[in-house]
Formats: sequence, C-alpha cells, structure tokens
Amino acid sequence: MEVIVVLLSTLLLYFLHDDITVLWVAISSLGFFSGPLIPSVFAWANRYIDLTAAAQMSPSMGAAAGELVIMTAVGYSFQNYGAYTIWTYQLALAGSLCVLTIAMQLIANAHGDRFGEHEIGRASCRERV
Repeated sequence: MEVIVVLLSTLLLYFLHDDITVLWVAISSLGFFSGPLIPSVFAWANRYIDLTAAAQMSPSMGAAAGELVIMTAVGYSFQNYGAYTIWTYQLALAGSLCVLTIAMQLIANAHGDRFGEHEIGRASCRERV
C-alpha cells in the first residue's frame, strides 16, 4: 500500500509540479507514506526469515551508505541541471520500489513463510525450522 501511494505521489509531482495545491498534497502524502517503509520492510522480512540484530543492522547501514551516494548525485544534478532532476530521481526510486516489492512478494509466496505449512520441495516450513 505504501509503495503504491509513494509512486502515485511521485507521478503527481513529476508531471504537475507547477500546481501549488498538487505540490502540497503530493509532498504531504509522499512524506506520510514513505516514513513507514523501512519498518514495514523489516516486518515483512521477519515473516519469511528470522531477523537477528545483525540481520537488521546490515541493510540499515547499506541504506545509509547508499543515501550518501544518492544525495551527492542529486545535489550535483540539482546544481548543474536544475531542481526538476530531483523528481526524476524520486520517480526512479518509486518505480524501482514497486518492481522490487512485487518481485520479492512473488518469490516469497513461492517459498512460503516460516510459520506456515506451505510445501517447498521435500519439506514444509515447520520441518525446516
């Protein structure tokens, strides 16, 4: 749900960024729905794999390092090509989030969660855990 609203808000910002009402509504919904993305990812992942503290720390550190690189690229584009490039980066991020969400859910559904009786090859999830 959050990913779809983030994508729709970004599409509104990308195409209708000159309208001040659309700008306020889309920025507000973008901030409101992108905030819970990381906790939702950890809750979703914990359903399929056992997340330890180290397993949660590694993606968090990777995301922080990635944000440093992305923000440097966004700042460079902003200075050299104008403010409109920020919406291009945000649109690419929202589109890739949608694709990744669908792909990860399809893969996870094929393997089943760690609590259910979903059959995988030779053994069910309960027998493997």
